[in-house]
Amino acid sequence: MAYYLNSTKIFGFPITRRTYESANAKQLTESNLTTLVNNIVDADSFVITKELPSTEDENSFNFEFNIHGYYFKINYCSLLKLFNYENNTPSAGTSIYAGISLAKQYQPEDKPEEQQIPVPKSFWEVAGQDVDSEYKGVEFVLNPDSEALNVFDYTIKLIEVSNVGGSNTWIIPETSLIKYNISSIELPTIIDGGFVEIESSTEQSSDTQISGTTGISTSEPTITPIGGDDINPYVPAE
Repeated sequence: MAYYLNSTKIFGFPITRRTYESANAKQLTESNLTTLVNNIVDADSFVITKELPSTEDENSFNFEFNIHGYYFKINYCSLLKLFNYENNTPSAGTSIYAGISLAKQYQPEDKPEEQQIPVPKSFWEVAGQDVDSEYKGVEFVLNPDSEALNVFDYTIKLIEVSNVGGSNTWIIPETSLIKYNISSIELPTIIDGGFVEIESSTEQSSDTQISGTTGISTSEPTITPIGGDDINPYVPAE
């Protein structure tokens, strides 16, 4: 015998054959789509690109990142050109952030600000449009302090300069690559397509790599999550 929940007690997305109780489930709004992504991963924002290109490949290299469930792909060289860094690398510690703000209210042109009409959260959108051939929805800022970051609803540090082997080099911060908390990854069930490293106390094998969906048991293993782009929860259509 099958059992069913009351319509007001269950929400699914995307599902079109619903009544007024879940009309929102039919709508491909920005909020519905980003909520779906945010429910899959733990990190609110993260960089998808795993490694930066060599100098000769910068012009054609696409840099990908996620901010609060919004997917963005930008030309890497164009990003550096915003700050005149295409031909030189600044001092160590220099960082470039991306930030977005959400349009949470609707203000008709013929009404003053105090008469703004609230918009349901399911219809919130990224503020900013294409103006004079520039997209204003994502802002890129250099080395902002915490107060400057507060002007955005969501931010992510894209790249930073680190001293590697005695020379300053652009890198992707490891913290910006994290998508999952350690509590979300449990053995012996390994997320398909990902892997973990197990350091065993036995003499036969000090480092054992597990791939796929098969787990093993070892003597008091130490589990280290692997960051980066090993698990990409969202691959948009080209």
